[in-house]
Amino acid sequence: MRWISLAGGLFGGALNYALLAAGCKRILAGAKRGALLILGGVLIPVAGLALCAAFSPALLSWFGCACAGALGILSIVNFIRRKKM
Repeated sequence: MRWISLAGGLFGGALNYALLAAGCKRILAGAKRGALLILGGVLIPVAGLALCAAFSPALLSWFGCACAGALGILSIVNFIRRKKM
């Protein structure tokens, strides 16, 4: 079960990053639908945490740490990649 929670957290963190980045990009470009993408990005980890809490509260830390780790690593990689350009 830990591996499923860990994989779900990594996927949730990556999806969170992608939706937040797309939403911010749209808002900065002046599009109207950027806020919906940001809301979706926020709701992905919340839904995952709610599922973990409902089925196995012991897995909350596995999901949460994996989600935050994926989000943080992707942000750092993107920062470094943009800094080199």
